[in-house]
Amino acid sequence: MTCHILIATIKDIDIESTRWEEEFGIGLKSAEQYREDVPFTLPYLYEVYDDDLPLLMLLNELMAVGDVIELYDYCEGVKGGSVVYRREEAVTVNLHQKTYQDQHGTYNLNPKKWLNDLATKRYLTDRSVTTFLKY
Repeated sequence: MTCHILIATIKDIDIESTRWEEEFGIGLKSAEQYREDVPFTLPYLYEVYDDDLPLLMLLNELMAVGDVIELYDYCEGVKGGSVVYRREEAVTVNLHQKTYQDQHGTYNLNPKKWLNDLATKRYLTDRSVTTFLKY
């Protein structure tokens, strides 16, 4: 099974820039071919070539105050892509307030080591869209 980390953004990203790979070790490309298969609500869709800490650093860098990014782990199997969307399992991360919210409650991340705190949480899943906010 092949999985793709997809992000949807409210603004266009310059994917031709080598900055993302040089600074974060992450590649970006358009992922419009998955538009029909995933439950995103934002207009620009990209595939990311990495996960965990560099991805979180990239998201923090991409976002200005007031921005929203959606994240989804899309898996393809022998029979094509599979989307199991469970809205009740959705996760919301506020990078400005340093909070993590899931179906069990809202948690404050340590302001000094929030990247490491967040990397230990379940923020990327194929069962729901994760929304990153910065406000």
